Amino acid sequence: MAVISEHGSGGSSSGSSNEELRLKDQNEKNLQNISTVPEFFAHKNIFVTGGTGFLGTVLIEELLDTHPDIGTIYVLVRGKRKFDPNERISRLLQKPVSTTKSRLRGMEIR
Repeated sequence: MAVISEHGSGGSSSGSSNEELRLKDQNEKNLQNISTVPEFFAHKNIFVTGGTGFLGTVLIEELLDTHPDIGTIYVLVRGKRKFDPNERISRLLQKPVSTTKSRLRGMEIR
């Protein structure tokens, strides 16, 4: 494997600069094809595991708040301790909206 330096004796080869231009053009084309996050999620169905947990509720609230065209959000919920899955969903739906997000904003991340 050889390392070609642009700043050195002998300069750069035309093959190297052609490859750099080709890669730059390809990167620009790739960036043009990237959609925004709302466009990506528009009319898509989402499957979430852990949706009744701390991060899961934040994720679901954020998806609902910022992606009005989202499809269906499916949440896999398992029974835990003394609550069966239906009870966990009921408890989740009784929480005020954005309670979890406001708690998350107040946390210090280390």
